[in-house]
Amino acid sequence: MMETLRRAFQRGIGKGPSRKEHDDTQDQEVAFLRARVRELETKLAENDRGGGGDEPSIMAEDTMARSLRNLNASMESSVISSEDYEDASYYARKGIFVKPGGQRRCRWRKTKGGKKELCAGGGARVRENTEEKVDAYALASPRLGRAMALCRSLTLDEGSLGPIASRFKDSGIPHVTLDAVSRSYAGTAPTSAFILVQDEQSSARGLEKEDLVSNWESFTSRVVYGNDACYDMWRLKRGDLKGHNEFWKTLLSVHHIKKVYKALQQTLFEHGDVTPKRFMYHFVDAPKEVWHMYQLMDLKGKISIRIVQITPVLLRCSDGVTRFGYIREENAPVKYKGEVEHVMARTYSCWKYTGNALALFSPCGAMMLENPEASALFGMDSAENSVYVDFDKKGVKPVDRLKLLFAGANEDLYDEMWESVMEKGEPWVTKMRLWPHNLRPEAAMVGDSSVSSSMWSSTSSREEEAMFGKARWFYVSVNKFNDPADGSVLMFLEMKDITEIEEAKIKYVEQRKQEHALLSSIIPEHIIQVLVEENREMQNSARSSSKSSKSMSSSSGELLDLSAMRMDTENRVRAVAESHEKVTVFFADIVGFTRISSNASPGDVMFMLNSLFTLLDDLCETHGVYKVETIGDAYMCVAGLQLKSELRRLSELGGMPAECGGMACPKWHASRMVAFSRGVLESCAGVQAAGEDKNVTMRIGLHSGDVMSGVVGRKMPRFCLFGDTVNVASRMESTGRSGRVHASPATAALTDQLEWEPTGGVEVKGKGAMETFLLR
Repeated sequence: MMETLRRAFQRGIGKGPSRKEHDDTQDQEVAFLRARVRELETKLAENDRGGGGDEPSIMAEDTMARSLRNLNASMESSVISSEDYEDASYYARKGIFVKPGGQRRCRWRKTKGGKKELCAGGGARVRENTEEKVDAYALASPRLGRAMALCRSLTLDEGSLGPIASRFKDSGIPHVTLDAVSRSYAGTAPTSAFILVQDEQSSARGLEKEDLVSNWESFTSRVVYGNDACYDMWRLKRGDLKGHNEFWKTLLSVHHIKKVYKALQQTLFEHGDVTPKRFMYHFVDAPKEVWHMYQLMDLKGKISIRIVQITPVLLRCSDGVTRFGYIREENAPVKYKGEVEHVMARTYSCWKYTGNALALFSPCGAMMLENPEASALFGMDSAENSVYVDFDKKGVKPVDRLKLLFAGANEDLYDEMWESVMEKGEPWVTKMRLWPHNLRPEAAMVGDSSVSSSMWSSTSSREEEAMFGKARWFYVSVNKFNDPADGSVLMFLEMKDITEIEEAKIKYVEQRKQEHALLSSIIPEHIIQVLVEENREMQNSARSSSKSSKSMSSSSGELLDLSAMRMDTENRVRAVAESHEKVTVFFADIVGFTRISSNASPGDVMFMLNSLFTLLDDLCETHGVYKVETIGDAYMCVAGLQLKSELRRLSELGGMPAECGGMACPKWHASRMVAFSRGVLESCAGVQAAGEDKNVTMRIGLHSGDVMSGVVGRKMPRFCLFGDTVNVASRMESTGRSGRVHASPATAALTDQLEWEPTGGVEVKGKGAMETFLLR
């Protein structure tokens, strides 16, 4: 195994060594292995003399002796040729076996009645316990193979199949009787086993549907048999099926067991994989009283590593009905010699070489173990890596490194984590921003009560960064399990540095906020809200259909980009369209702008326009008028749209006439627009015409009436007003006089308290002659 790990490491880092490097390395390895052999021989001799201590072994065989044999073997052969990968025995030695005939990856197919059933790959039907199938199953489970051999002549009566079992009749799984299994697993055999069958009565709703397998998550299982070894293992009364079923429910309440069982169900019912499944676990030989609450307590007792094997079967029960179920062997035999040691060594390699930081803590916060990635964050401060660790000021117990991880801005999360992990037995996952002092507390702070977590929490994030350095973002996961060494509770911490991702998200959200703010300045607030709601619904729908996690930011659905403004659907166009009654529309342009723009430079012209329109924008805020747009030298705004932003601004300004019936009063809006127009004419006196020695002059047109509004366009979408009122207001401006406010009869009538001078009538396109008025 040592040689295998060495070659795997060489392949992981790139090209293999040169010939000379290979020879030198091999000599060093041989010297190291010989020294290790001598060391193990010495220890083995001490153990034979009784000098090995009383530490219990967690392996069934003597691990030290086996390690000695493996090391001697690795010295004899240091290279595996490429031809070994073509040799079937190479895979057999690693427990990699081919599926028996008729049980290649199964697939679901629809029958004529519309139901789904499993069939073996290629459509082959292998219902009998053939010799090949019996031998294949006996390889990993001799007692199951014996039960299958007893049922070799058993025929599958389709009339006796339960609803779920009928879907698996051609899947190639073993077909056995309850009696044969009982005989094969009888007594206190080394293999403890019990049988679960799918409780079809509890799945009655699913059975009524055509697609039975889509309801697998609602299925429940019940125990119908357990051998004496199984009852003894779990400290249950032999033959007590009721107690056994209660205990099975207790097992399923444990998070990781529930996850494994759900994965098994999903593999079967969604993917059609009916092969036996196995996993290893640590068994604690503890008193009966502890077992019934073992997920909430420390387990104290003898520890051993065991293998669970779960095999799907068609089981003919004592009532003659054939049901789909599982044979669960709690201490199944190994598939090949050395399986347990190999799995443990590979598991430790995964721990060591993963890219995430992993660490184990005792509930008091002492760091027991850490992988290299965690050492880079926390320092080599675990009990495994460091001879000495920091204790508190009193020297009574180690510093609580786990709690320090939450010190400062994340202090409130510690109680949340503790409740989830230690009290509820559920994994806890979150995203945290951590500072250097969370990972590596300064020596002066360790055990110093004057520098407490309460002091850190009293400072702001900016202050903490100034005090303790740059913070980094991590995904943090905490879980608990029982220590295989002594059964006590340990807390498992996993951390992944996501600083680059999080900073990119922050920049993205900031850019979205800026874009949203820009859109809000050119699109009315009520339209923004309509589109935000549409955007949120689309995100929720996409999230539901894909079953994905939360989006990158909880506020991302509140922020719009330009794509949300494009009127590319009929529903969107209709949703933002509105009508407004008795508003007053304002148009203004610069007198002689064509001459000015012809004689001045582009920069001077744009500076003039920006200066003038900035003053007009400020006046809009002052008078509560909504700016619609600018086109060239023309400026358009409106009063009385009753937009949320307009109403809020009018409430702040106050000054509504006493005789007005409210904010919808057309007279008030017309009066505000006239006051705004006067302010515009006064502001012109402060802006010099580009390239000329005189100030800018403007002509203004006003008209009151009904308008429609909405957002139009896919490219550069904008908020627009439509209707005859807009056209007339534009004509009032074009037929007006320099430095004067030109109003229609409608606007003049709404502001009859002001002094208006009749013009004697003007010709308005599409309207003919119209009596109009100039403000005095």
